[in-house]
Amino acid sequence: MKSVFEVGCGSGANLYLFEQDGVRCGGIDYSQGLIGSARKVLKSEDLLCDEAVNLPIDIIYDSVFSMGVFSYFENEDYAYAVLEKMCKKARHSIGLMDIHDIEKRDNFIAYRKKNTKDYEERYKDLPKHFYSKDFFLDFAFQHDMDIKFTSYDLDNYWNNDFVFNCYMYKRKKFI
Repeated sequence: MKSVFEVGCGSGANLYLFEQDGVRCGGIDYSQGLIGSARKVLKSEDLLCDEAVNLPIDIIYDSVFSMGVFSYFENEDYAYAVLEKMCKKARHSIGLMDIHDIEKRDNFIAYRKKNTKDYEERYKDLPKHFYSKDFFLDFAFQHDMDIKFTSYDLDNYWNNDFVFNCYMYKRKKFI
């Protein structure tokens, strides 16, 4: 892999690690402050402050990924539009990490209420979107992509039981 682009790159922490390995990087984030920080530490000139759905597709990267951002999208129509852009921007693959699983939504909320003081009040204006794996399976099928899901198994990560990762790979076309 020679290039990666991150949707929801924040201050560029993930991209910084890639750049240290000589990988060409780019990213987009909604927060002007976080993109400002990313511009201070990354060599990349392809750092944009905008909504994910406005992801430009003129510069192609080997892989396009997102870490934990899809849970903050307002609905599946928005998520689908972002996936469309990611697919067009990616030469080979798309990686989506830390996706909240709709099948585990009730357990997630129960856990958060039990372990977060004033949960309802603190998170009332911060909705979290949960996804079915079928949403991603349908997208991969419609775009002739292979797909793989993985679960988390990180030591002491309380969210392990509520999220999954999704990786989609473009199939090679032979003429």
